[in-house]
Amino acid sequence: AAADHAAFVYGLPVILPILDASDRIEVTPADVRGGFTGTAVPAARRYGADGIAMLDLRRNGPFWTGRWTWRLGEGEQTFQRSGADRAEVVELGLARIAESLASRFAVVPGERHVRRVVVTGIDRAAEFAEVRGRLGRLTGVEQVRVVAASADRIEFELATTAEGLRRRIDLAGGLAFVRHDLASGTLVYRLDW
Repeated sequence: AAADHAAFVYGLPVILPILDASDRIEVTPADVRGGFTGTAVPAARRYGADGIAMLDLRRNGPFWTGRWTWRLGEGEQTFQRSGADRAEVVELGLARIAESLASRFAVVPGERHVRRVVVTGIDRAAEFAEVRGRLGRLTGVEQVRVVAASADRIEFELATTAEGLRRRIDLAGGLAFVRHDLASGTLVYRLDW
């Protein structure tokens, strides 16, 4: 109940394991105590979860202490929180995870600027339309214009009001980062689907 309430408050979709035979074999209490999130990767795939959070919760005198380990992709963090009861430790931990996710993924509006994005490997009109549509749907992108095209390479100009364009393109998927041309500021990708 504490996890469900905190997940609702912080807007985190939390999936608790059903603790069937597969769960109990794959992830042991020792794995949780040690923060070995790698053991839970198959379970995360089975549940359709984007990340893994483990909590080793223990009574420490009049307080409860929780050692959190959470993993998103290859990145992993560990931190500890204490509280008057278990619910407080759960809420404090999920708040910390939500704060970390917000600092990593939140889009903060800023001044309007123009960025160039080159995409290679586009062979068909349908691929062009899909790439242009994906770029146009990115948060903060106000306009997408084609400025150059050749054989399998298209150069786009994006008017955007948010920082972190590369991160947003990477999160959207379908394009593999190739390089960042520092001289021109152009981001180069190749079609990857």
